[in-house]
Amino acid sequence: MHDAYGWSAADLDWESYGRAPGGAAMVGRFSDGVSIDAVEKRLGRLGYTRSGDVWSLDSANGSSVGPELASTLGNLSFVRDRRLVVAADRAGYVPDVLATIAGTRASALSVRPLADVAQSLVGSDTAVLQGRAFGCRATSFAQADATVQAQARAALSRVGELTSPTFTGRGLTDGPGHQSIRFVAAFGSPAEAAEQLRVRSALTTGPFIGRTGRIEDTLALRDATADGTVTTLRFSVDPDLAAYMSGEGPVLFAACPA
Repeated sequence: MHDAYGWSAADLDWESYGRAPGGAAMVGRFSDGVSIDAVEKRLGRLGYTRSGDVWSLDSANGSSVGPELASTLGNLSFVRDRRLVVAADRAGYVPDVLATIAGTRASALSVRPLADVAQSLVGSDTAVLQGRAFGCRATSFAQADATVQAQARAALSRVGELTSPTFTGRGLTDGPGHQSIRFVAAFGSPAEAAEQLRVRSALTTGPFIGRTGRIEDTLALRDATADGTVTTLRFSVDPDLAAYMSGEGPVLFAACPA
């Protein structure tokens, strides 16, 4: 990637990915060592064409960078005064992202419950925010076999029922020799949040239903809090034993009703 574009993920101070009905996008901030002028010159040599603020690579020139980069970096734009690069899956979606950056289009954080979840993840080195459908899918038991689903139902019969959060988030903080992870969820009312905190906290120990071993083999609950409609479960996690920020899999204390 660096040979073709003059930069790679290692040249970004930070990066953010998002998906909405209109498209999917990545925004990253270039480190001081990257010249945007030099990057744009490379785009021209790679076969990109410019229309307004958007550089696009058509299918005829995609072979110059390979199918994966052509897909993820097929439409690019730059916000020079902030040293930002914007990549989107559709050229028509780039102006929406640029308008959000400029503050002329509302961002997802204009939705109060989502903003509350994001606020609870401040300080994380890596974070993910998801709406109801995506968050529920990530921790779902829907693909589990009948035995595992029966185990989940039995556990819930002992502690209480789950309700669906409006938004969820996970945040990982990386420290020397250890990591901590927060599972955050927004619910419809403070009363619902308090009850869900009770139910979900009770599910943070014991057999790791749908996985192997016990939950406390890889996750140790450090605190459980409710702030208004938002709940937070914070765990210490051994990065050598498990990873919970990438991929999907059943996690009952972070799941939705079946």
